[in-house]
Amino acid sequence: MNYDVVKIIDEPVSKVKGGNSDNWVYIQTFDGKITGWVRNDLTWDICDYRLQLEKKKGKWQIAAFLAGD
Repeated sequence: MNYDVVKIIDEPVSKVKGGNSDNWVYIQTFDGKITGWVRNDLTWDICDYRLQLEKKKGKWQIAAFLAGD
C-alpha cells in the first residue's frame, strides 16, 4: 500500500504499565478489502503537514505547504 487512506481499527497499547506503545496499528482500507498490521511510524494523520508540488518548465516547485486542516 502506498499513500492509501486507511482507518485505524486498533491503536497500539503498551504491554508494560507506563511504557511505550508496541509501535503497530491494525488498519483497514475504506473499501474494507485490506486489513492488517502496519508500523505506526509509517502512518500519519491526513490533517498533518501536506506538500503540493507543480511542474513548471520541466522542474518541480513547491506550490503550497499546508499545516493542519
